[in-house]
Amino acid sequence: MSNEQKKIISRIFITLFLAVVLVSCSKTTAKYSVGGTVKGLSGTLVLTNNTADDLTLKANGVFTFKTTLENNVDYAVTVKTQPSGQTCTVAYGTGTISKANVTNIAVTCAAAGHTYTVAGTLSGLGLSKTLVIRNNGGDDLSLTADGTFTFSTAIANGAAYGVDVYKRVADQNCLITNGSGIIAGANVTNVTIVCDEYHMFVTADMHDGNFGGVIGADAFCQAQRPLGANGTYKALITDGVSRIACVNENCSSNGIAEHVDWVLAASTEYYRLDDTIEIGITDTVGLFFIDPELLDNAPSDDGTYVWTGLHTDWTSAEDSCDSWNDATSDHTAEFGEADLNFNNLIDVGGSDYCNDDASDSLICVEQPVYTPYTYNIGVTVAGLGVGESLLLKNNGSDDLTVSANGNFIFATKLSDNALYQISISSGPAGKTCAIEDNYRRGLVSGDDVEINVYCRADRKMFVTALLYTGNLGGISGADLICMTDTNYPGSGNYKALLFSSDRVPGTDSWALQPYTAYYREDGVTRIGVTDATETFPFPPENGFSDDPGVFWFASSEFWTFNAGYSCIDWSSDSVLDMGLYRTNDGMGGGANSCDTPTSLVCVEQPEV
Repeated sequence: MSNEQKKIISRIFITLFLAVVLVSCSKTTAKYSVGGTVKGLSGTLVLTNNTADDLTLKANGVFTFKTTLENNVDYAVTVKTQPSGQTCTVAYGTGTISKANVTNIAVTCAAAGHTYTVAGTLSGLGLSKTLVIRNNGGDDLSLTADGTFTFSTAIANGAAYGVDVYKRVADQNCLITNGSGIIAGANVTNVTIVCDEYHMFVTADMHDGNFGGVIGADAFCQAQRPLGANGTYKALITDGVSRIACVNENCSSNGIAEHVDWVLAASTEYYRLDDTIEIGITDTVGLFFIDPELLDNAPSDDGTYVWTGLHTDWTSAEDSCDSWNDATSDHTAEFGEADLNFNNLIDVGGSDYCNDDASDSLICVEQPVYTPYTYNIGVTVAGLGVGESLLLKNNGSDDLTVSANGNFIFATKLSDNALYQISISSGPAGKTCAIEDNYRRGLVSGDDVEINVYCRADRKMFVTALLYTGNLGGISGADLICMTDTNYPGSGNYKALLFSSDRVPGTDSWALQPYTAYYREDGVTRIGVTDATETFPFPPENGFSDDPGVFWFASSEFWTFNAGYSCIDWSSDSVLDMGLYRTNDGMGGGANSCDTPTSLVCVEQPEV
């Protein structure tokens, strides 16, 4: 083979190698576009997304912003510059990327000055209650009393409007009529919202138990609605599969999320259809008398038997007319009595045969008519460096990878009263990431959840090799000892873990940082992780040293300064003065006279 041929082959191999390297290094993150449609435009319109990505439009049709966004990132499309002689309005312009392109933003343009308001009337809202309604997915309006209302954002002629309940009222069901349509050259004034109590009723007709499943039982309730029962009703029955009442303590872990198609709302007051007789109020997970307690009144004055499929503790019975699909004497189902206001309302203590000879009624429960709003579970991350990342989990399964500081949102939104539980799966090497105190776990309460996560470099501690009396030369002298003791590692700034009148948690002089992991000199044995108070619990995860001995501290295990036991702010070596100490293993403490040679614990400080 000639030298020239060898050179050609060499170039080919080099080219292939570089191609492989480039491919292997090109790791991309999925991004999604933001767009929609514009109509009625006759000039030049400038839209902007998140006030940074501008898009100029000169024709009607589909539009897409040039900047794509990663999953969980918010978008907010607004009009930056109106076309000459026209006013354009944006509907459904705000939201959060959810692993898909956004295509439903609707921009409608009309002659300038020809925009129209959407308004209506509200009635039946209870005292001290607040109803939040929303138009076109973004124009929110809080209502606190009956009367007329008007959304603040006017809409162009020909544009669509759609009014929904955004946040429902506790104990009331608010129904909207005339809530959607197209602006037709005039203000909309006929949106009607009527709020009323939640109701129950007992069906007038009886049934043999073969409903065709739970769905059929719900249909039976709808068909049996008396005059005035205008909402959607479901049957108070269970089958152990498609409809289950959560009955564990606090519903085990997820609260009402563990219900399966359950018909009672949590913390809700129910009435008979006459609106004057209150039946009772459910508990926080949507059950009655779980303690047990008495209801205020029974659902009916008539002693009709009602199918339920429930035991008195709200657990599902094994045989419920074979899941409400069989009306033969081979099957039975639990039943209650409609005129009782205690446990026997849902179970009289026995079962009835499923056939024509033992037909029973149903208790029907009004359902909320609204789209349950879900809330973002967000985190604000601080302390990550370039190239570092953090893996967070919510409820053990919803993963969120964070590779920069800032605000981030988990992909899965949660409904009101749902449990969130944030954990850290992995973090950057050499740092410990901690979640802000008291917010690792909780219930969503009518608003987005925002949790702070702090990532800080791990720090070290050491116990001095030499022993010192209580005359340390004050707190500054103690710090100097840390920097000159023979155990000083040779680099870094160290302070004494010591209380004085000038050094307590929360001051600039304090030796510990919040949300920071502290290790022994070996960098492997972790002593503890501080919280927002800049302290960690005693006893620590591991002692400050394996060597027996004690160190000056001037505090108990409760991290409070004891001025009378600080060797007069570490300036006395008198036998008459006293100083508090802690044992090197962190397990105990006591007091020594200030002439007693004692160690110090020295703490590495952040780089300045």
